[in-house]
Amino acid sequence: MLCGISHCFSNIAEMNIHYKQAGEAIRLGRNLGWNSRIFDYARMSIYHMIDIAGQTEELRAFCNPKLLDIFEYDSNYSTKYAQTIYEYFKHNRNPAKTAEYLNIHQ
Repeated sequence: MLCGISHCFSNIAEMNIHYKQAGEAIRLGRNLGWNSRIFDYARMSIYHMIDIAGQTEELRAFCNPKLLDIFEYDSNYSTKYAQTIYEYFKHNRNPAKTAEYLNIHQ
């Protein structure tokens, strides 16, 4: 069983908003690989904002051009360098944990 905790509210008419927040807290926590059964939206709200912002194409303007080059290279040559970089940061810049997660030798 998993638990999502929304922001505090007192207006019952806002229940739907907070129900969605609780669901997003669970979804994001699981996607981030957090080993927990309780997810607090207060901690997840920044990830939710990033997730929403990432759905907008104009955000490419904020990306480092080298990262865009890596995306293009991956697309052209069917590599997964961008995913490797993502996993490296997701695992707190730990090469051993990243290699273990990706099932590759360090």
